[in-house]
Amino acid sequence: MEIYFISGSFTFLLGWAIKGMKNRSSYSLALFFFFITVAVSSNIFMRIGTHYGERLMYVPSFSIVLLISILIIHFLEKKESSTKSFTMPTMVVAGVIVILFSGLTIARNPVWESNETLYNSGLISAPNSARVHYYVGLYKVKTDYLETLPEKDRDAAFNDGVVHLKKSIELYPFFTDAWTQLGIASYRVKNYPEALKYYEEAVKLNPYDPVVLNNSGSVYFDMQNYNEALKRYQQAVKYKPDYADAFMNIGSCYGVGGQYDLAITNLERAVEINPNLTQAYYFLGVTWRNKGNEAMAAKYFELAKK
Repeated sequence: MEIYFISGSFTFLLGWAIKGMKNRSSYSLALFFFFITVAVSSNIFMRIGTHYGERLMYVPSFSIVLLISILIIHFLEKKESSTKSFTMPTMVVAGVIVILFSGLTIARNPVWESNETLYNSGLISAPNSARVHYYVGLYKVKTDYLETLPEKDRDAAFNDGVVHLKKSIELYPFFTDAWTQLGIASYRVKNYPEALKYYEEAVKLNPYDPVVLNNSGSVYFDMQNYNEALKRYQQAVKYKPDYADAFMNIGSCYGVGGQYDLAITNLERAVEINPNLTQAYYFLGVTWRNKGNEAMAAKYFELAKK
């Protein structure tokens, strides 16, 4: 219902703006300024690498202030007046609005104290938002957050994060990122069957996501299903040819299967893409040792230390 209301409101305002173009109305300028600045960071016309949030409404909010000012002047100022100063009713209404929204701004400042306070505030203002629950859950299952807590509180915090991620997909079952993060969370605690279940849902929703394919491959690898793991890793590099980690994982699969030449080819491709991938150098050392070439093994073990 909310989405229909918002879509209807935006359509009405855009129509109003277009209609005002004929007379070069000032409110038309304000509305077009709003739509143009919103569009830049909307992720509709181009990806900006972040999700939409109130911080991205700062510049568009200028157009809202301009539009409100135009409407106040239109309704409260006498058109025939030649004075350059505003009338008392205009000043009173403008003053009330400024005081009211200044108070609201100050009252919201504590919300921005940390990511935790920001995300938790969303649970109050938008309790049925899949994205809010996703961000709360994602924050709580991350190692960086858990390590700031006393050890006795970490399991509870982690489980609470998982609850919010599950709530996110309950509200929006097509939320690929939420399925993926549930897979990552389960993988961290070595619950591989559960992790695989979540990753499979993510793959169904987005079969071309190289990260999801690579991560699901790692679950299969740790479950010693190396053939299926190899398939997933190969799919990952198909859709992201410069995916160094996936090439390293392909090399690991071949290494486990005793196909050392193929392992070396893929591991070398991994370090070619990412020369700082120390784990790949280490695996190269192990593979050359398995082939009986200690000189090459020593070379790569040394590179792994750098």
